[in-house]
Amino acid sequence: MLMGDSSRMHVVAARVGAARRGLGWAVTVLALATSGATGVVARQADLELQGRVFQRSDGIMYVYKDGLKYRIQLTDVSDEVIDEVPDADSSVDRLDQLFAGSASPTQVSPSSIGQAPPPTAAATTQESLPGPYIAVASPNPGDNPLPGGYLMQGKAFDPAASTDQGTGVDRVEVFLDDRDRGGLLLAEARLGVPNPAAAPGSQFALAGWQALVSLPTGVHTLFVYAHSSVTGKENVVRVPIRAAATE
Repeated sequence: MLMGDSSRMHVVAARVGAARRGLGWAVTVLALATSGATGVVARQADLELQGRVFQRSDGIMYVYKDGLKYRIQLTDVSDEVIDEVPDADSSVDRLDQLFAGSASPTQVSPSSIGQAPPPTAAATTQESLPGPYIAVASPNPGDNPLPGGYLMQGKAFDPAASTDQGTGVDRVEVFLDDRDRGGLLLAEARLGVPNPAAAPGSQFALAGWQALVSLPTGVHTLFVYAHSSVTGKENVVRVPIRAAATE
């Protein structure tokens, strides 16, 4: 009777061992499959996050590139400086879109060394230029100028202009409200005014402009457009004002 019980115990132990060995193979196969799936998910996540900016719940911001996140160090500039920088024509949701042209070096074959660049190279470079810089010194955003005659001042130049192209800006216009929505042309500015921010005799020493405008009573936004003689591009700066008190 004891020998029979012992035999049954050996049989049960053998079956348990076999089951465990089978489970081990199953676990191994599952681990391999999961590992492969994780790699696919990781590669897919890398493509989706590449160049994107994301913010953790504690406020820390990162940009993702090639499997690593880089902490973003913000530049300490005032709102006035930010407001003077012209707006781009479009928005982006990935930083790599801004630097797509310089993300990877151009491949040059030995046979192409010494040959002239393709005809489209110059057009591509010109298309990537940001356009003219335009700033308004007076009035400032939120000012309350008196209705009637007002002398506006500012500066405008195109950083892409060569020395023989002067300031690179051939036209500055002031509109009352948005030109593209029926805004009223107030004045075409006088160019060639001394620019106090530039050294005398430098290329942009005469990048200043002045415009005598007649301001109506009420709350409006002044739109100042600068046109580049270098690229033909145009940029605009907006200045909200309140001329006298509104009833």
